[in-house]
Amino acid sequence: MPLVTIPDSESAVLRAGRSGRAYTITLAHPTGPAPEDGYPVLYLLDGHKFFGTLVEAVRARCHRPSATGVVPAIIVGIGPEAGEAASRTLDYTPGPQSDGGDDSETGGAVDFRAFIENELKPWVGARVAVDRNHQVLIGHSLGGYFVLDTLVTRPESFHAYVAISPSIWWDRTRLFDGAAALLRRAAGEAGRRRVMVTVGEYEEPPEDPNADLRGTGDRHRQRRMIGNARDVAERLGGIPGLNMRFQELAGEDHAWTVPVTLSRSLRFVLAPR
Repeated sequence: MPLVTIPDSESAVLRAGRSGRAYTITLAHPTGPAPEDGYPVLYLLDGHKFFGTLVEAVRARCHRPSATGVVPAIIVGIGPEAGEAASRTLDYTPGPQSDGGDDSETGGAVDFRAFIENELKPWVGARVAVDRNHQVLIGHSLGGYFVLDTLVTRPESFHAYVAISPSIWWDRTRLFDGAAALLRRAAGEAGRRRVMVTVGEYEEPPEDPNADLRGTGDRHRQRRMIGNARDVAERLGGIPGLNMRFQELAGEDHAWTVPVTLSRSLRFVLAPR
């Protein structure tokens, strides 16, 4: 069966210098001459799953920025090397789960973040004109946790952050302590950021035990996907200069928050500047 190709795109395998792990990078080029400051860049985690969705969402809107509020942008998907399983728990977590409930290999977030910053960004910049002051990081689930962890530990890395159904339960304390530290730094560069956090209505059961079940029982109650997302959004919303947007997506579950958020986030992160 022939593969479906995306026009004006390329792919390559890059090996991280620190961890030695290999990643398949997919890059979609905008068409037309670059702006004077270069193009914005959207860095998408789990690119092997969602790259095509984001590319088409941007391209469908960017032809008339004055009407759609979306400018042309470079899209960079980050995924596992072809044929390899994605080690999301390793790449997206800073350490073990706070309650010790996961036996997977963890704690590779620092190395993965270094790969994006020191190797991937220069690779992209060598291929297309990049606006270094307009770069966006997007992730879902544990990838959403990585997005928020990057915000509170290295806020200068990106101009905007989109955390879709973030797995805040992994280590809630780390994110809340990081948000407090970010508040202390907000008088400077740390405060001038855009952040979107979304979560699906059906990701956490309702408190009324007689209501229709929106989830699959105890695990969903323990993880508090909606409550945690709302709590962290409120904390971040108190940081001066940080433009925070939170949305609970009606009628959506954990998986379907991705295409909905990718569409809704574009005006927020790609508005003409």
